[in-house]
Amino acid sequence: MTQETGVMLSSWLLRLLATARTDPNIARTAMVMPLADTVELAKTSFAAGDPELRSVGVALTSEILMQWRTSQPELLAELARCVADPDYHSDDAAGVLAAVAGTEPSQDFAPLVPVMVATLGHESSFGSVTLALSRLRHRAAVDTVRDWLTSGRIGMLRDPFDIDHVLTPLVDFADALLPGIRTCLATEGYHSALRPLLRALTAWGPAAAPAVPELLPYLRTGHARWACEVIGAIGPAAHPAADLLERFALGAEQPPRHDTDLPPDTSLRWHGTQTAAWAHWRVTGEPEVAVRVFGEAVETGIAVDFDRLAELGSLAVPFADDVRKRLESPGGWERVHAASAWWHITGDPDPAVPVLLAALTPLNSGYADADCRAAARLISKIGSPAAVAAPLLETVLATERRFASLPPHRTRQSQTELLAADWDSELQTSARIGLSAMEDEFRDGVVVRDEEN
Repeated sequence: MTQETGVMLSSWLLRLLATARTDPNIARTAMVMPLADTVELAKTSFAAGDPELRSVGVALTSEILMQWRTSQPELLAELARCVADPDYHSDDAAGVLAAVAGTEPSQDFAPLVPVMVATLGHESSFGSVTLALSRLRHRAAVDTVRDWLTSGRIGMLRDPFDIDHVLTPLVDFADALLPGIRTCLATEGYHSALRPLLRALTAWGPAAAPAVPELLPYLRTGHARWACEVIGAIGPAAHPAADLLERFALGAEQPPRHDTDLPPDTSLRWHGTQTAAWAHWRVTGEPEVAVRVFGEAVETGIAVDFDRLAELGSLAVPFADDVRKRLESPGGWERVHAASAWWHITGDPDPAVPVLLAALTPLNSGYADADCRAAARLISKIGSPAAVAAPLLETVLATERRFASLPPHRTRQSQTELLAADWDSELQTSARIGLSAMEDEFRDGVVVRDEEN
């Protein structure tokens, strides 16, 4: 039995199985259990009605859903029943529902939504149920989140999720939520949730424009870099920040030290210089400052925000040769993101594709780390010039097993496990888009050659 054909059990779950009153014929020391057997054991555990066994059912279901894409409507229904009854591990059950909601392939949550909506008032599972409804883009989450923004209960979300995971999917309801968000930004004592709030507003982009007046003061705090990210994502509507962004980018002024209100250390370059330069370009549409700042960073060999550099596209052609040198960096992250910048700047895929193909190597072992997923995203944009990667992309779609970042951590519902469905969903999307682009471009090429002949 291998992980590719079964469910890898955590050491915590193995200990739980060893002490729980489960079927004595089950090999409690096996690290991997057949998928069908694991599903049946979970169903049996839920049916027992005993709190200890139901906790086994929740834990087994978590392992199944985080490691496999197969639809499990009966197990989802059992999780919903646990959520509805605070005596039956509702927190853990709600966390699993939240982790899988809105991921690919989509599970049928329609029968569960009424139960989740009815349990929004349960303090024990409040955050995770709201998160699940938010990830389903369900309006029932909006009123609850609006209450959060003024109640201080946002901190109840379980790791690894935070308020930005709740807010980001609700961009279509921005008008209803922004008044509360603006109040939060203006509240001095609310800084513990500031970072996730700013991440959500960054994801919302132009939809967050009404919050610009409340965001501007943060450019004068130790949170300036994160505020620059939001300002840049909003774009021209944040134009009042342009002059200060330019001063930050060119070093004429620095904000207080990171995450503090201490005076800046002017002997050092501010770590948010490139972010400010990018934001200035996004706000003003004038690229000169950004080109200057990123050009200096690339040419001097300091750390470069390659993702923002890539957005400059052909404007960054003057230092493309220096970017290409970074494709040979010893660090995998830098190689992949430099490859992205190179392709966006030059449109030439040839030097980038070998780097990206190497980054996809973990797919051969059933895993996909952050570099691998970034490479798959870029290949999905490059299309047919990266056709050599097609067999690996096909592997992603040919299995029902999820591609996790690493072999599952052996802890109870660790961060890696709860985010596994998200990461795998992202990978599937990249593979599907990439293969479709390759097929379309190949078909178009065949048509052109036939017409020429």
